[in-house]
Amino acid sequence: MSHRCAIWGCDNDYKQPEKWVIMPHVKEHIGSNAKIVLHRCPKEIWYPKWTKLINRQGFSVSKHTRVCSNHFKYGQPREQEPHPTLFLKGYECKPGRKPPLKRELFRKQYEQDHSCTDDLEASPPAKSSEEYENEIKMLKEQNEMLEERIKHLENDIEKLTVQKKFGIHSINHSDYLVKVHTGLPSYALFSWIFNEVKDVAVNMKYYKGEQSLDTKSYQESNGKKPGPKRKLSMEDELLMTIMKLRLNLNLEFLASMFQVSVSLVSSVISTWIILLSKELVPLIHWPSHEELTQYYPQCFEKYGTVSAIIDCTEVQTERPTLDSANSMLFSNYKGRHTYKALIACTPGGTVSYVSQVCGGDMSDVDVVRKSGLLNKIKKNDKIMADKGFSNKDDFLMEGAQLITPEILRKDTQFTVAKNVVNAEISNARIHVERVIGRMKDFKILQGPIPLAFADIVDHIFVVCGCMINLMGILVPLKSKSK
Repeated sequence: MSHRCAIWGCDNDYKQPEKWVIMPHVKEHIGSNAKIVLHRCPKEIWYPKWTKLINRQGFSVSKHTRVCSNHFKYGQPREQEPHPTLFLKGYECKPGRKPPLKRELFRKQYEQDHSCTDDLEASPPAKSSEEYENEIKMLKEQNEMLEERIKHLENDIEKLTVQKKFGIHSINHSDYLVKVHTGLPSYALFSWIFNEVKDVAVNMKYYKGEQSLDTKSYQESNGKKPGPKRKLSMEDELLMTIMKLRLNLNLEFLASMFQVSVSLVSSVISTWIILLSKELVPLIHWPSHEELTQYYPQCFEKYGTVSAIIDCTEVQTERPTLDSANSMLFSNYKGRHTYKALIACTPGGTVSYVSQVCGGDMSDVDVVRKSGLLNKIKKNDKIMADKGFSNKDDFLMEGAQLITPEILRKDTQFTVAKNVVNAEISNARIHVERVIGRMKDFKILQGPIPLAFADIVDHIFVVCGCMINLMGILVPLKSKSK
């Protein structure tokens, strides 16, 4: 690399700043504190042009050649003026002589005198109207071709821009990637969910608290949603929501992945969770006795027709600042603040009931009484539960039977027969815990759930229950009960 300016007559040297000569135009364009900078030729194809401009005998520009700021119009190479054009013969050199004025004036006068005759002699014959029409037609065809080409190029640019962002297009070619990101076994199942909700999603309004729950006029008339265009496609919004449920990624990370703002991510997730809860809730179905017999695992046959297996689950949440909420959410059993929900599943392992969420301080018996589960119980139903559900009388009032392991009384011991019965009940009842475990594969239910999601935590449980009902069979028809 050279430390000295290559222009003849310029002595600016990078190693001798005390001898720098800085011309006024450099300070004008760069600033009063401008310094001399040695610039190299930015493109190799310009080397011959720079060699011709510098015009030194036996000299050719290379990657080591440097030219100082004084020789550029703006004090540095710019897009409109990338080449050195000033002081190429030294700073004291006078500009070259202009051509003689008289000769230039005579030439212009001569051209003006002979322009009329030349035009008359060289003018082409007049065209017919048919020829003009043909030319216009040809120009229109060319214009249409160019417009079509522009559209294709715009589409290509849009595709290249979309490919830089993460979205459903990044994973829809691989069922494995779909499962990694969403927990769903295939892209076909993702598409089915999207097709079930897309007609409603077109006109949905982003959730921004309870005040945004009112139905808007354009929603009643099924009109187009006003406002700016969506930043993400509806498929990408659905993907973002399921990724939040499945992977529990923080909002900042999702915003970075989808190249949108954190506030938009929050609004999208809150809105879609409520929408999915409302649209997919028919998947959580309390079956009749006839429907249960269509798929009834062998391990339950000894108990007759068991309608449901129930259990409560708790998910940690953040500690609220309000004293009353703090006491309601604190679970003595878990030793922390939790949300509690009652889950019921069929003997086949599908979710048949999800209660509204309550505080962790509530007992299992109180949850059953306040959840509304007893309203679904029919006469002769059999419900299987853990021994913590001691409210058999509540089920008897509805004409149903609650099957639980027996509780060991003080100073007593189970007989061998009772131990066998308790083990059989526990082995059959364990399937509800497997169902809850499958729900908690959606990591948002592994907690802690932020208090900002307090308005939609009920919907989160419902959506996770719907999702696992779309997956494979949990309890096989033939299984050995120990």
